[in-house]
Amino acid sequence: MKNIFIFLLGFVFGIAATLAYLGESVTGSSNYSLFEKPKECVVKKPLRVFQVISPSEALAIEQTDLGAYNGKVFLITNNKNNAYYDDQIIRPDKNFKYIGIFRYHTKDDFWKTVPIIEEK
Repeated sequence: MKNIFIFLLGFVFGIAATLAYLGESVTGSSNYSLFEKPKECVVKKPLRVFQVISPSEALAIEQTDLGAYNGKVFLITNNKNNAYYDDQIIRPDKNFKYIGIFRYHTKDDFWKTVPIIEEK
């Protein structure tokens, strides 16, 4: 009788953990907030990709004179077939649209909110 109780308790706990995980992964997609109308965005400094999220989305940081990690962070995206890669430098001569904001969780356990810009 004790073994059946332990089995059922583990089974119920496993189902609850699975549902909690699935619920968390669904809510993770709500980290994007897009504007109704895109805004113009002028990027004056080169951007360096430091994390690729998908082939058409990457986190990039402005290169500054103070070092690689002192600039503004952007989620950069495109609707073209251009794939981003780590340490890619994106020149500021491209035109971008400011289309929304993106919220993500860092490995240091912080939440960051950054602008989403799209290549025109």
